[in-house]
This record gives sequence, structure tokens and C-alpha cells, in this order.
Amino acid sequence: MTELKPCPFCGGEAFIRVIPPHKHFLVNMPDYKGGAFVECVNCSCGIAEDTKEEAIKAWNRRVGEVAS
Repeated sequence: MTELKPCPFCGGEAFIRVIPPHKHFLVNMPDYKGGAFVECVNCSCGIAEDTKEEAIKAWNRRVGEVAS
């Protein structure tokens, strides 16, 4: 499942952004473990998960569907 469904709120197109794990050397922040984000280009609603696959699955889930 790689195709993103339209936004459940406004019907807009969605995009996915994956941020790899990284360290912050210039500021005192913990290491970032990475993550994946799906966001609507119109209304900016979004969802975040640990992996690209999890983010797509969560975004594409709709009310009334049984979670697998």
C-alpha cells in the first residue's frame, strides 16, 4: 500500500515526508529516532508514525473500517 488517499477532512492531496534518524550537534537536544509524516497540502492536517508504512496505513484508515 503506497498510494495515499485524499484528505479525510477537505479532500485535498496528501504527501509523505520521511525524516531519518539523526543527531543534534549544535544544540543540547536528544538524538532523533526518525519518523514519517503524512500531511494534506490544503488544510495541513497530518499524522505521524515511526515508519513510512505505518504512516500510510494510519492516513488511509477511515472511520468505520476495521483496523488490521
